[in-house]
Amino acid sequence: MMLEGMMMNFFNVPMQVRQHCNRQIFGNQMNNAMYTEMTRSCQNPQSSFVYQPEMWNSNPAVQSNNNCYNYVNDIMTNTFAQPGRANGYTPPSTTGPNMQYGTELDGMVRIEPTSPNCLPIPNGGNLAALVIWPDTDYHFYRLDNDGTFSHKPGQTAARNVDNSGEMIRDPRIADRGPYSVFHCFLETNSNNVNIM
Repeated sequence: MMLEGMMMNFFNVPMQVRQHCNRQIFGNQMNNAMYTEMTRSCQNPQSSFVYQPEMWNSNPAVQSNNNCYNYVNDIMTNTFAQPGRANGYTPPSTTGPNMQYGTELDGMVRIEPTSPNCLPIPNGGNLAALVIWPDTDYHFYRLDNDGTFSHKPGQTAARNVDNSGEMIRDPRIADRGPYSVFHCFLETNSNNVNIM
C-alpha cells in the first residue's frame, strides 16, 4: 500500500491509537529520519502570525475573555468569540460541520492539503486547524511564523505545546487530549474575518 494511502487510513483510527502509534513511530519528538522523509517533499506553509503569548496571557481580563477562536484569528474581542455568532448563527450542536459552517460565515475558508502527509498552503492567509471533542467542545490551532502551531484553550494561557508538552508541528498527530476528531484545516485572514 502506498504511504499516502496508509496515512489516510491512519487518520480514521481512534485518537488514542494514533497517539500510541505516533510515539512508537516518531517518538515524543518528531525530529527523526522517518518523519522527515515522509514530509520531505512538502511545501511549508507561511504565516504572518507571531507567537507572542504575553499578548494573550499577561492581562487577566484578556486571557479570560478571549478563547481559541479569538486566538486562531488573532483578534481580541473580549467576548469569548464563537463561530458564526457575529453573523447570527448558533450551532445546533458541537460537530465539525456545524462549527466549520460558523467559521465560514465569519470569513474563514476550508482548505485541503495536496497530500495527506503535508499541511495545506493558504492562499494569502494563515493556516488554522479545527478539532472536536465529540458532542462537547471545539478547539482551534494556528500556524505561527516559526513553522509550529500554537493554541489558547478557552480561558487558559496561549501556548505552543500539545497536551504532552511537545511542540506542535502538525495538529493532526499532536496530543490533543479529548479533542479526538480532527475536522479540517481552514484559512484565516484577520482583515477579512468578522468574529464576536
